[in-house]
Amino acid sequence: MLLADERVWDMHVGSGTVSSMSALAMRPVMVGALGRREFAVIAAAIIPLVAVALGAADPLAHRAAVQLALWLGVAVLAAQGIRYTRLERLSPSSAIVTIGLNLAIGLALVALEVLIAH
Repeated sequence: MLLADERVWDMHVGSGTVSSMSALAMRPVMVGALGRREFAVIAAAIIPLVAVALGAADPLAHRAAVQLALWLGVAVLAAQGIRYTRLERLSPSSAIVTIGLNLAIGLALVALEVLIAH
């Protein structure tokens, strides 16, 4: 799971770096700053990963650990939506839409898991 998130992060930062470098003639020293800014993609995976690790270590049943990881992922998406709306200083209506879309994505993933598992 973490490896997959790390690969997605690599592709995300890599594509963002290439587009930024071509659009703004970004200097290589700025690539590190971009990586630090985009670290939230990896950090978002850490909380659900802890739940999966608890399932692997047996304090939690496997199924409970997966469910917990999914719901923690939804919570992380909501928190990231809130953070984004604050950083971008969005209006209250735009903030509600942004957070709602983040939650909708998370809930769609939970729904897919339920459809696949049952």
